[in-house]
Amino acid sequence: YSEWFPSSGYEAVEGPEILWNESPDTGNPKYRSEIWIPVKKKDY
Repeated sequence: YSEWFPSSGYEAVEGPEILWNESPDTGNPKYRSEIWIPVKKKDY
């Protein structure tokens, strides 16, 4: 995140941030999660 987001051409905006976890078992090697944040294209 700290490497690719600043150079992605997008910027964070105000709004809800959502964390989704497939299951509570974070020790499972197939565990998946996603973080959704509101963004917009940067004005250049």
